[in-house]
Amino acid sequence: MIELKKYNYFTGNLSSVMFGISDIIKYYDLDGGNYLLLSPLNINISGLSSLLTNNIGFKDINDLKSIIGDRSNLFRVDLLVFDFWDLTLEEISNFLWDIRNLDIKVVILAKLYSYKSSDDVTDYHLRSEYKELNKSEIFITDNINKWSASLSSLKKSHRRDKKIDGLFGESDN
Repeated sequence: MIELKKYNYFTGNLSSVMFGISDIIKYYDLDGGNYLLLSPLNINISGLSSLLTNNIGFKDINDLKSIIGDRSNLFRVDLLVFDFWDLTLEEISNFLWDIRNLDIKVVILAKLYSYKSSDDVTDYHLRSEYKELNKSEIFITDNINKWSASLSSLKKSHRRDKKIDGLFGESDN
C-alpha cells in the first residue's frame, strides 16, 4: 500500500493521524504483517490504543527499554508503532536512541520530529477531506517524494497489483 522504510514518520491533525494510521496498520495486519503499538500510559491523548488491539503501554524511557529489551514482546513483530504524539523532540530522540539497534521497521506518530536525510526514512502527512455529510476520506502525502493519494485508492491499487501478480505466478517471496 505504502512503502515502509526503517523509520516512518506520520504527522497531521490528531483525528486524521489516529484514523489513518489505524486503517494503514489494520491493512498491514491483514496483508500478513505483525505490528505492536507502544504508547505512553500517562498521556495517551490520541486514543490509538483503543483502535489497535496489539498494544503495550509504557511509563517512561526505562519502561520502554525494558519492553523492547524483552525479546518475547517482539516475537514475530515486524513493525513497531510508537504513539509519541505529545512528547517533545528531546523525549522522542531519547526513545529513538534505544530503538536504532532493533531490526524492525518503525512507525512514529508525532506532532514534531526531526531526522537526517541520510536516515532510511519516510515522512508522511495525513489529512481528512469531507466529501459528504458525515463522510470523509483520508489522504496521505509523502513529503520526501512529493506525491499524494487517498488511502482508499492506495488499497485498491495494492489489491489490484496482488491479483495481477497472482495471474502471472509472481509472488512477494
